[in-house]
Amino acid sequence: MRHYENGRLDVSRLESSVERKKAVAGFVPFSTRGTNNYGHIHNAVFACTRNPNPDLFRYIRDSGGVICESTYAVSDLIQWVFRTAIRNGENINLSIFCVKMRSLFKLWLCTNVFESLEVVNISDDDIKRFDKMSIYDNGWKHVESEFLKRSAA
Repeated sequence: MRHYENGRLDVSRLESSVERKKAVAGFVPFSTRGTNNYGHIHNAVFACTRNPNPDLFRYIRDSGGVICESTYAVSDLIQWVFRTAIRNGENINLSIFCVKMRSLFKLWLCTNVFESLEVVNISDDDIKRFDKMSIYDNGWKHVESEFLKRSAA
């Protein structure tokens, strides 16, 4: 049971050390993977952008491999989001500060572009357009077919 005083959580009133640790855990590194320690978090703020290490990117490219910066970025974001209470089937409040990351997340949520294409080339104009679209917008079907046509050309 959580105890509040003047609208704030009084950690000293919590019954166990586990409850205290969970109550003060306000920061989860974006690189956090494979843990259930944050399944109680219902409010999450992603305040960074992800880009692959330039040396790793160059090495993979020079070795004949393909790495898509957009897929790399959105996969890290998805893994981070699934550290929260959403993994338990609960609703969460999510805020993504970076326009690029927010747009990539919307694109992942609303289309199959990342599953259909090996490389997803997203322009700055795409990012601005996606940021203005609601996830409930019917225009996402058009966006998906647009990306598939682009990749075929």
